[in-house]
Amino acid sequence: DFYNEYYKDFQICQDSEDVNLLRYLNNIGDELMEIQVISNVEISNKITALKKEISIFSEYEAKERFRDAGIPVPHGVLISSPQEAVSALETLSSSVILKAQVPVACRRKAGGILPATPDTAEETARQLFSREIKGFPVAKILMEEKLSIRQSYYLSITRIRSQALLLFCVLEGSGFSEYADLHPESVRRVFVDATSPELGMEDIRALCGSAPEEVCSIFRNLYHIFQEETALLVEINPLAETETGFVAVDGK
Repeated sequence: DFYNEYYKDFQICQDSEDVNLLRYLNNIGDELMEIQVISNVEISNKITALKKEISIFSEYEAKERFRDAGIPVPHGVLISSPQEAVSALETLSSSVILKAQVPVACRRKAGGILPATPDTAEETARQLFSREIKGFPVAKILMEEKLSIRQSYYLSITRIRSQALLLFCVLEGSGFSEYADLHPESVRRVFVDATSPELGMEDIRALCGSAPEEVCSIFRNLYHIFQEETALLVEINPLAETETGFVAVDGK
């Protein structure tokens, strides 16, 4: 009964199909289960209080924090109407990606991420604004330059009680969930003390292996965000290597 109520209250996360998100929620559930409660009402009140304390950032909000922490992100413009798509093109490249800002995973599969050109941008934005993505209406769209990607990486940090679980993976032609299911041995895992203000070089190298130094630097900056925001989860999926450097293509 407790878990039914718990996941009902966190429907947004239950439907996300995001393994990391569900993992940390499960750990929160474990914490709450250890609290001595005397009634279902008290359990419900604790869940409600917890729900108010957790903020799930949209992609554009996460990228604002990435940018502030020195993590490069694609050039993009946030729009609220199809008409704004036309003016946004003035500062973007000829090929763009329109990304619905809704709090769900697998947006591309759900029709929430669409490519466009200058000729199709306004109509594509109109189509996207008219949709619901897994039950969420689209009120904002992030328009970004289309990138030519050489190599992709997955980076995440999840708070599990007093520890932080760091995950790293070199992606080969598919999303993290699919690739990790097929090649679980390719996912590197390191646990560190979640109270530590910095990541040590040993931990970074154990995690990133022979990845370029730029990737290691970005992981350090991601950890700084994790600490500054007292986050339960931070993620870059993917971090892309392009002709001009590394950029966080998507994140939370």
